Amino acid sequence: MGLARYLVVRTLKNRWVLLWGGLWSLFWVAMGAFIFTKGIAKSPYAAQYARSYVAGWLDSVVITVVAAVSVALLYSMIYSTAAVPYLLRFGRLRPLKYVASYYGAMFTTSLILVAAVGTANWLLMWRGLKDSGISVSLADVAPKDALALLHTAGAVAVFTAFAAALLFLLSLLALKAVKAASWLPFTPLIFNMLFYYSYLYVEHSPLSLAANPFTAAQALIITAYAGLERPYAAITSSNALDVPAWALAVSISGWAAALSLAAALLVSKVRYAPPDLLREGI
Repeated sequence: MGLARYLVVRTLKNRWVLLWGGLWSLFWVAMGAFIFTKGIAKSPYAAQYARSYVAGWLDSVVITVVAAVSVALLYSMIYSTAAVPYLLRFGRLRPLKYVASYYGAMFTTSLILVAAVGTANWLLMWRGLKDSGISVSLADVAPKDALALLHTAGAVAVFTAFAAALLFLLSLLALKAVKAASWLPFTPLIFNMLFYYSYLYVEHSPLSLAANPFTAAQALIITAYAGLERPYAAITSSNALDVPAWALAVSISGWAAALSLAAALLVSKVRYAPPDLLREGI
């Protein structure tokens, strides 16, 4: 998987991915740890909700990191169309290998960055809560147990699979509407931020939460990390919805499978787009 390895290395060295996916996430994590915690009421029960508070910020980390990686890889796909059709026809590149390479790069890069920033989120939140007068241990703000940590990693992986499938379809759309190729790669970022703030402030019904892969992923990440039985109607809400976590996972997986199938069917139709034509949209 030389292509996947190349994409992982290039993406991890991309200063814009590190800036927006890493440093920007850390900035808001630090704000959440040392500024916003000052507004938490000091009560004997505050520590009980610390894990859910940390889970909410981890959710923002995942959304930001996956969006940043998606934008970088989408630009890579759009501007590599000169080589892909030739390699598919005359080289050893196959549609399945091409798709798998980008999926592998998406998974690997996203999980590496989420693990790094997520660990920083855990440590900074613990320090920030203690500085705000809330007595918590590292265990109080970590995943509930090893199974919760595994479920959290699974939730991130499922959302990443959906994001990778969406990335493929957007790349094909960009090649059909070449003049839009300069701004279309930012669509994942727009979608992620839009639905993040939607779930942050707007209470959802069970159907609207589960049917939307973006909000379903956010709810699943928080539910898994905090060890909750049912997801909240919103990040800032305490109302639990009658939607099991497995239903959220099935919904996201269904979206990922459907988009992946469409990508596999359409990838062989990739056509050469001259770089000069692509640059006209910039």
